[in-house]
Amino acid sequence: MSTQSNHIEQEMHQALLQVRGSDIRIQQRILQRLKNEMINRSGEFRISEERRSYLIHQLNNVRDIDSLQDLLSEMNLAQTSGPEGIMLSNQSLLI
Repeated sequence: MSTQSNHIEQEMHQALLQVRGSDIRIQQRILQRLKNEMINRSGEFRISEERRSYLIHQLNNVRDIDSLQDLLSEMNLAQTSGPEGIMLSNQSLLI
């Protein structure tokens, strides 16, 4: 894994720790904002329509930050093991 990927992963981990330590109402607002942005920007992801549809459907079912992390890890694994990766504006979407 590259140094930049390690740095991004460390920052993501720190952000998750901060979210988990927040009041539940703040966690829910953050989660909703993340889900909405991902749904709104899903057209920018370099993924098949089938995977995009699956992602949107699953995002609507996510109820907490840990479930979101699990979903994105699952999607990332599926994408990196296949011919295409989840990309947004030339940056990997990794959680």
